[in-house]
Amino acid sequence: MYAISELAKLTGITAFTLRYYEKIGVLPKPRRHNGEGAGIRTYSEADLQMIRFIHGLKLSGMKLEDIAGFTGHGCLLTNPDMPEYDVS
Repeated sequence: MYAISELAKLTGITAFTLRYYEKIGVLPKPRRHNGEGAGIRTYSEADLQMIRFIHGLKLSGMKLEDIAGFTGHGCLLTNPDMPEYDVS
């Protein structure tokens, strides 16, 4: 499990940007260490892969609105029944 600061270092995306992506729906809401709302965000290896994937889409020129639609409506990486792939 990763804290948001660790995730920021691993991805090169600031914690502020990660929170913003969560707020606008590009990223799903993360688990919280001490309960919903008040706890510390914790991220799994799958979350790290998803963030790297999203970052790649952003670098390709895809708009955040389109990324949010893509990741929220059937993206393979958000389907828990699909096998995990290394997208790094």
